[in-house]
Amino acid sequence: MGARRLNLRAGRCCVWCRHLRLAGGDDPVPSGVQGVPGQCAGGVCGGTHPNCAGAADPDGEPGIHSRLRLIGAGIGISSVINTFRFLFLIVILLAGGQVLAQCVSLTTTGAAYTQNFDTLSNTAGSTTNNLTIPGWFMTESGGGARDNEQYAVDTGASTTGDTYSYGAAGSTERALGLFRTGTLIPLVGACFTNNTGATVSSLDISYTGEEWRLGTAGRTDQINFEYSTSATDLSTGVWTAVSALNFVTPDVVTVGAKNGNTASDRTALSSTISSLSIANGATFWIRWTDSDATGADDGLAVDDFALTPNSAPVPPNLSINDVSLLEGHSGTTTFTFTVSLSTPAGAGGVTFDIATADGAAVSSSGDYTARSLTSQTIPAGSSTYTFSVSVAGDTAVEVNETFFVNVTNVTGAVVTDGQGQGTIVNDDIEADLSITKTDGVTTVMPGASVTYTIIASNAGPGNAPGTVVADTFPATFTGSWTCVGAGGGSCTASGSGSISDTVNLPAGASVTYTVSGTVGAGATGTLSNTATVAAGVGVTDPIPGNNSATDTDTLVQQADLSITKTDGVATASPGGSVTYTITASNAGPGNAPGSTVADTFPAILTGSWTCVGAGGGTCTAAGSGSIHDTVNLPAGGSVTYTVSATIGAGATGTLSNTATVSVSGGVTDPNPANNSATDTDTLSPRADLSITKTDGVTTAAPGGSVTYTITASNAGPSNAPGSTVVDTFPAILTGTWTCVGAGGGTCTAAGSGSINDTVNLPAGGSVTYTVSATISAGATGTLSNTATVSAAGGVTDPNPGNNAATDSDALVARTALLSNIPTRQGGVTASLAVSGCSTISRAAFVDAPAGAAVGTQFPFGLVDFSLGSCAGAVSVTVTYSQNLPAGAVFYKEVGGSYSTYPATLGANSVSFSLTDNGPGDSNPAAGVIDDPSGIGVAPARVPAAVPTLSEWGALALSALVALLAFGARSRRR
Repeated sequence: MGARRLNLRAGRCCVWCRHLRLAGGDDPVPSGVQGVPGQCAGGVCGGTHPNCAGAADPDGEPGIHSRLRLIGAGIGISSVINTFRFLFLIVILLAGGQVLAQCVSLTTTGAAYTQNFDTLSNTAGSTTNNLTIPGWFMTESGGGARDNEQYAVDTGASTTGDTYSYGAAGSTERALGLFRTGTLIPLVGACFTNNTGATVSSLDISYTGEEWRLGTAGRTDQINFEYSTSATDLSTGVWTAVSALNFVTPDVVTVGAKNGNTASDRTALSSTISSLSIANGATFWIRWTDSDATGADDGLAVDDFALTPNSAPVPPNLSINDVSLLEGHSGTTTFTFTVSLSTPAGAGGVTFDIATADGAAVSSSGDYTARSLTSQTIPAGSSTYTFSVSVAGDTAVEVNETFFVNVTNVTGAVVTDGQGQGTIVNDDIEADLSITKTDGVTTVMPGASVTYTIIASNAGPGNAPGTVVADTFPATFTGSWTCVGAGGGSCTASGSGSISDTVNLPAGASVTYTVSGTVGAGATGTLSNTATVAAGVGVTDPIPGNNSATDTDTLVQQADLSITKTDGVATASPGGSVTYTITASNAGPGNAPGSTVADTFPAILTGSWTCVGAGGGTCTAAGSGSIHDTVNLPAGGSVTYTVSATIGAGATGTLSNTATVSVSGGVTDPNPANNSATDTDTLSPRADLSITKTDGVTTAAPGGSVTYTITASNAGPSNAPGSTVVDTFPAILTGTWTCVGAGGGTCTAAGSGSINDTVNLPAGGSVTYTVSATISAGATGTLSNTATVSAAGGVTDPNPGNNAATDSDALVARTALLSNIPTRQGGVTASLAVSGCSTISRAAFVDAPAGAAVGTQFPFGLVDFSLGSCAGAVSVTVTYSQNLPAGAVFYKEVGGSYSTYPATLGANSVSFSLTDNGPGDSNPAAGVIDDPSGIGVAPARVPAAVPTLSEWGALALSALVALLAFGARSRRR
C-alpha cells in the first residue's frame, strides 16, 4: 500500500488512474475534469501521455495514466492507493475542483468588488505558496524550476521567473506580481459570476500597477489586461484585450529592485468595459498576461483591484388605476385616473396616447365628458401622470354605470395594465327621516338636572347611511349622553356636550339618545333646546318638516341659602377678644346673586372683619363694625367672614350676636329657617391683678428710715372695681403714705399706718403707694413687709400668684464701713471709713471744684462719697496712700462754695464728723449724705503796700481813729 502527492494544476494535471476497469467499462471522466484532446477520447481514461511518464504506482502495481484537465486552480491532493476503486480519488477530485473553481459572486449592480491582496503570504524566500484568495487563479508554464503552480514571496530582488507576492520585507501590504523568464510564463486572473438579478452591460475596472523590479534599463515591459465571457479557466475561451488597463513599466532608469509602494514606481489605471451583455447567472473571467520584453523582464504587480458591474436600464412597467366615486346630485364630480410607472422614467421619458371610451355610461347622453389626448409624456425621473374626467351629477335613482380610459401607443415603458375603469356609483336614495325630543316637564329650576329623550327614525323607503343627528346645547345647559340603535340603526354609544353624530338609519330603524344634564345655576327665562336629523349625501328626505324637534321649559329660580356663626366658646371675658366665623352658603339649585349678609354688633362689641369666597362666591374683602354686605352666591358657593372683636371691659351679663342671610328679589329660598344664626356667650369678668413692693435696699439700720413703693396693677382683660390693696406694717415700723392712680385707677390719696384701701382698677389701670417709715431703734433681725391686692366678688383673677409682694431688709446696726477709692492723681489711692451709716453707695476721686478760693490747690482732688441709712452722728476718716502736703487744710462744699471744715489731720489722714442734712450734705433725702470734700493747700499770702496819704487824707484818718477810740470807750462803760 502507498500514497502519492498529486499536484492538480488547472489545465495540465497528471491524474493517476488506477483500477479503472469496472463491470460496465472504464469510468467516465468526472464532471469538472476535461480530458486532454487525443488522450481521453470518449471521455474515458486510456492511453498514456509523456507528462505522465514515471507516474508508476508506488507499490509496483500497474496503472493506466491519462493527462486530465481540472477546471479550477491547481491543488495538491494526497490519495491513498490501495485496493479501493478509483471512485475514492474521483470523489476527492470532484470536491476539490468544485470548491476551488468557485468564482466571485457579484450580487449588486453599482457595488464594487475590491481586492488588495494583503492576504498573500509575506514569508521571505518561500516559493511554494498556494493562491487561496477566493475566485483568483494562477497558472504557470515554461517548465522552469518554479513551474509549480505556486507563488513565491519577494521584495523585487529575485531574478528568478515566477508568480510573486511582492512587498516590503515582512510587510502585510502585498501585490500579486508576474515575472516572466524564458522558462517561466506566469498567468494570473479571476472569475466572476453575475448574481445581480440583471444583465451586466458594463464593467468599471481599476487597479494600481506596481513595479517591483526593472530587468533592463531604457526600455519598457508590461502586463496586459484581458477579459473573456466564454472562458472556463485562465487558458480557455476567447479573450479581449483592454489596452487602457495594461500596466507599462513606469521607471526604466536603474536596473534592480524597486519599491512598488512609492509614487514613481506605481500607476493608477481605470477603464470602463462597455457593450457587454452578461446574463444573470453567467460567469466571466479576467486575466493579466506578461509580455516578453527585450532583455531581462521586469517584475510587475497588480494591487488595489476594484470591479463594479453595471446593468442597462430596464424599462418601467406602465399601468392605470380604476376609479369609483359617487355620482353626486348636481354639478360634476371629477374622476382622476393615475398612469403609474413601476420605476421613474428613464432618459427621454415615457410617451403615450390616452382617451375615454363608453361603457354603460355614455358621454353623448351626458353621463360624463369624453376626452382624448395624444403624445402625453411622463418626463425622465417622474413616475406618474394624472388624467381627469368630469362626471355629471343627477337625482335619478339608477344603477351604477361604467366608462373606460385607455392608454395606447406607449414608448419607453412596458404596458401591464393599459385600461382604467371608471365606476359611477348611484347615490340617489329616498328616506323619510324624523326626530322627537322631550324632557317630560314644563318647568325647571336653575341648577337642577334634566333628562331628555331624543329619537331619530327612518320611515323609508330607502336606507339612510351617513345621517347626522345634531343637538347644540344652549350655554345654560351641560350634559352627557348615551345612544342605542334599533331595527339595524347604529350610532355612537356615548358622548358629552352637544350632539353631532353620524348614524346609520336603514329603512324602519331608529336611534335613541338619552341626555342627562344640568341647568346652569344662573340661568333665567326659559330653557329651549332643538334636536335635528339630516340625511347624508345621496339621500333625499321627501318630508323635511319632521326633521327637527324642540323642547322648551320655563326656568324657576330657587336657592337654598343658609348661614352659620360661632366663636367656638361658651363664655367670654369683658375686655377680652372673640373671633367669630360666619359662613353663608347656597345649596342651590339656582344661583343667588345680590344676596345680603348682615350682622349688627351689640354695643359692647367692637371689631373688624375680613371675607373670602369659595365655589364662585364673592363678598367685600374687609370692613369694620357691623356687617351689611351684598354678596354673590352661585349654587354650591359660599362666603366666609372672620370677625375679630373686643368685648367692652365693663360688659356684664351675656354677649349675644345674630348673623342673617337673605336672597335678592326674583329668587326664592325654599328653606328660610336656616337663614339666621346666633352665638351667645356668658360674660365672666377676668382681671389679672398684680402688686409689687420695694424700698430699693436690702439692708436697713435700726433707728433709720425706709421708703417703700407699692404698685397694684390690672392687666385685664376686664375691669376690677372694688379691689382691695392691703399692707399691714410690722410693729417695728411706723409711717405714713400717699397714693396716686394711673390709667383710670383710683385710690385714697393719703393715710398713716397700715394700708387697707378699696380701689378701682380698670383694665390697664394701676395705683401707686409711697410709704415713708421709720424703723424702731431697737429692731433686730429682718424687716419684712407684705402688700396684697385682691379682686372684688364677681371678678376672677386668672393668675393669683402675683397678688402679693414682700420686701425684706436685713437690719444691720451702725458699724464702721470701709471702702477703697481707686487711684487718682499722682498714683494716690485712699480708703474711706464710716460709722453711723449702713451703706456707702459711692466713693471716688473727682476733679477739683470750681467754687474754691482763687489759688487753692487740691493735690489729691476731692473725695466724693454718698452714704445711706444714716442716723445720728456720723464719723468719717479718709486715709491716703501718701502723706498730706505741708499747709494742708480740709475743705468741704457748703452752699455751693468750698470752705474750710473742722477736721483732725494726721500724717496721711483726715477725720471729721457729719450729720444728716447738716452742713455740706447736698442730698436732702432723709438718711442719705452726699459730701464732696478733700485736702487743699491755700495760696501764699503777699504783704500789701502801705498807701501814702495826702495831708487831707492824714487829717481824715486821724479823725476816724479818734472816733473809733471814743466809740470803744463808750462801750466799755
